Amino acid sequence: MNNGYIATETDRFEFELEDEFEAAPRSSTVIEYDGVFEGGGAKGGAFVGALAFMEKHGRWFKRVAGTSAGAITAALVASGYRARRESSNVYQKTQESLEDVVFGTDFTKFLDSPNPATFSDKEIERSLLFKLMNEALPAMLTTASPLFAPGSQAWKLMPTSLKVRALRELLTRSPELAISGFKLSLPVLFSLLERGGAYAGQAFYQILNDKIRKGLLQRSPGTPVSAEPTFSEVFKRTGISLNLVASDIGKGRMLVMNEVLNPQMPVAKAVRMSMSIPFIFTPVINESGCAVVDGGMLSNYPMFLFRKNNLFVRNSPEDLKRKNIGFLLAEQGTAPSGPTAQRCPATEFSPVDFVGKLINTMMEAFDRRVTGDFTVDTVRINVMGFSTTQFQMTASQKQELANRGWEAAAQFFKKRGEITAPAASPYVGGTQREIGAEAEFSESESEDGEFSAENFEADERFEFEFEAPASTGTPELALIQWGGRSFQVACAIAPRIERLLHAAKADGINLTVNSAYRDPAQQVAMRRRHCGPTQFDIYQKPPSQCTPPTARPGTSNHEKGLAIDFGHNGGRLDPNGPAFAWLSRHAATYGLINYKKEPWHWSVDGN
Repeated sequence: MNNGYIATETDRFEFELEDEFEAAPRSSTVIEYDGVFEGGGAKGGAFVGALAFMEKHGRWFKRVAGTSAGAITAALVASGYRARRESSNVYQKTQESLEDVVFGTDFTKFLDSPNPATFSDKEIERSLLFKLMNEALPAMLTTASPLFAPGSQAWKLMPTSLKVRALRELLTRSPELAISGFKLSLPVLFSLLERGGAYAGQAFYQILNDKIRKGLLQRSPGTPVSAEPTFSEVFKRTGISLNLVASDIGKGRMLVMNEVLNPQMPVAKAVRMSMSIPFIFTPVINESGCAVVDGGMLSNYPMFLFRKNNLFVRNSPEDLKRKNIGFLLAEQGTAPSGPTAQRCPATEFSPVDFVGKLINTMMEAFDRRVTGDFTVDTVRINVMGFSTTQFQMTASQKQELANRGWEAAAQFFKKRGEITAPAASPYVGGTQREIGAEAEFSESESEDGEFSAENFEADERFEFEFEAPASTGTPELALIQWGGRSFQVACAIAPRIERLLHAAKADGINLTVNSAYRDPAQQVAMRRRHCGPTQFDIYQKPPSQCTPPTARPGTSNHEKGLAIDFGHNGGRLDPNGPAFAWLSRHAATYGLINYKKEPWHWSVDGN
């Protein structure tokens, strides 16, 4: 595979600081950490909130490492970006922050279709599309009708160069469709089949390189910045060591890139290698001719880099004394994967959904293997309901991810006793909403405890201070991708739910899922907010005495994966609208019954 994009690898270990400029001084009042950011594609927006919390509480980084989305965050931190514009006491408030970058960037711009002009004649001639056009198509036409026989014969006699030109013209004139935020066209298909990735990744490279340059210019105004800042230049300007991970599938090895191993490599190219999600982005071809893809294939959470006795990073005694902190994008509440897990019924999904599920499974497999010392230093951010390939994300969804990052960091430091009174989350919605749900209900009361952002103060905290009572265990769950998001339901009803959603769509009804499976900790947190902080309030108080009424832990169908809260067209479900009318007519066919006081709530028993 060759996409014409060559990355330079310099296997040099010597590194000398030049006298052009000194690393920017750091405040002695800041507690410095070595930070690691897990890969997770579009879910990486959650890092913004976690970093905003650290910055707010006087903590930042001396060294950073990351894979995929984590590599993007690590590169921006190393380039001098602070988390939030308003919280910086060093930069002017007009300067761009990490929050600005994430909230202000349309992730779908990263999905740039390949330019057919970059396809070489030889590449086209050996392609599967050319073989189909050269061999299968004439035979099919001749079989369809004898009238096509002369044309088929003429095609066979045509010189190969003209056939290549014809296919190139077809690729150039191919229309482009958009499905679930993904651009689909013949060039995209060609690139996927021949280069191993659908999208070129050049747009991402250019956007990130511009951001890195901007960060460095903000850090040291008036000092010229290279067109493509290297690891060496970034380290000299900011004093933050950057370490990125990628996977060399040509040699079957892990690549670690930093200012010592690769001082002259442009940082944007290294990040482009690290975030080359298989099937989505074309691999980067390095100077050895090997294809380099997403680092998550070999190490999605490279906490080992800041431990002693590793081959990639030199850890001095001073480095080893510094605290480590890792940020893991965790799918909390997922179904067990061990021998006790039951086989999940087969589900129906589109090719786009299939690719998303495949990548999610691959990228999240490492989450379950984080053990030992890594766990102690890990901030687990619950990103359930979001997908690795969810590039089409609304502003409210980005806010939700950031809020989850803030809350996870707050819980981490509070549990360790380092911050006893953490500041409230500044992000819209905060934890007033159930994890994975859209706050779109205006009703002030709800029998099952659904609630809206309007019902709660912005500074309410999402805390897990009480354990749920003993239960029958986590239900066997199935993950369903729908509308660019994911949710979980019991395996027993998963096929019916998917059929219902597709049937509604076929009838022109765009149903959305605002809430499905809810784990016990989430139910406890809801009861604490709605019913009160005591053990009696959480576990014993009658649901009707809570505001809004909320089911006791262990009694809600949401905890069993047997209830769905529906929306329509990304908004609320209107009891007088077409979506509710459609559900009223058809939901029973799929085993769902409406709870009359809540038009959005449908479950297996109507409770």
